[in-house]
Amino acid sequence: GMGNRAWALIVRARQERSFASLADLARRSKVPPDLLETLIMAGALDALGERRQLLWQLKQLDLRGYTLALPTTEPDIALPALRLLEQVAWEYELVGYSTTMQILALYRPQLRQQQILSSWEVKEAPAGQRVLVAGLTIVVQRPGTARGVTFQTLEDEAGTVDLVLKPRIYKRFSEIVRGERMVAASGIVQREGGAVNVLVGHMWGLSDISGHPTH
Repeated sequence: GMGNRAWALIVRARQERSFASLADLARRSKVPPDLLETLIMAGALDALGERRQLLWQLKQLDLRGYTLALPTTEPDIALPALRLLEQVAWEYELVGYSTTMQILALYRPQLRQQQILSSWEVKEAPAGQRVLVAGLTIVVQRPGTARGVTFQTLEDEAGTVDLVLKPRIYKRFSEIVRGERMVAASGIVQREGGAVNVLVGHMWGLSDISGHPTH
């Protein structure tokens, strides 16, 4: 895709010599500004500076005219650093994951206040225990052989946990399953062999949880 082509241009230019600044990278790689913005927000250019600062520098390059010869140094403008939540959210939005931190870790203190367990704690719970769990949806499956049962895998900072939604539960919460990236669920722990899952009774979007991230 375009992202891979942009990265190939950057790698080719860097083989000549390291980049002195964002302006130097832009001038030598010829990567379009919109793709540079995406790379900055995803953290791919963190070696050149803080992301908010790099975005400001990119806007200045646009104002000066992207096709003109660009200076290789930038004026020092002090901008506030990105909050950790902003940085992680950008990474999830752009590339679907974060190299900085699993986003649930930012909410863990608030989740604990509401007795929401981590995936690891759920896997340690005995069969039959009612639990609350939350995470990012990474897989939703409705196998034709499962008699209408839906399987949903959530990921948090400790790992993954599998949810089981019977047809009537899926029908009730289908909009959340399909439309919410971060969800919380309550249900009963089931164990069969080495497999552990949660039979869901209720589900809601994680944005409904009160409180704010810790960073």
